[in-house]
Amino acid sequence: MARQNNNPPDYYFDFVSPGRFREFEEGETYTGRYTYERTGPNSGTTITYYDDGDQCTDNIVFESTTTGTSSYSCNDGSTGTGTWQLVDIPGDDILNGDGEDVIDLTEFNDINSMDDLDIISQGDNIRIELSGTDYLTTIILSDFDINNLDSSDFLF
Repeated sequence: MARQNNNPPDYYFDFVSPGRFREFEEGETYTGRYTYERTGPNSGTTITYYDDGDQCTDNIVFESTTTGTSSYSCNDGSTGTGTWQLVDIPGDDILNGDGEDVIDLTEFNDINSMDDLDIISQGDNIRIELSGTDYLTTIILSDFDINNLDSSDFLF
């Protein structure tokens, strides 16, 4: 799990599993699913689909691998800009036998093995498409060799 610390400091956005998030804002907690698409060498777009039906599009710029700026717009008319920083949440990582992070797919009931994943190699990146009756999620692994990906990299 990773946490995105934003400015103001009373706001947090946790990536709790591939395609799922938990957001904390002014004492309230919101959950939902998200997609991420790389739009350039240092930019991307995250779309958050809240469980209550709201949706926001966040255009992000990476100033480093863990910091950047963003601008967002939501279907309720709200817009804004901000800065962000990604940090690990200690103790929440799941590691495989090689000491590498594992992608936790346990929240996706109909994904039980590598055979249930649509894995596409795109240059130095791997794109993993997850789809089911109530979700569509994309995971991008940057600078990753598809030959190094096996079932030990996932928790089903």
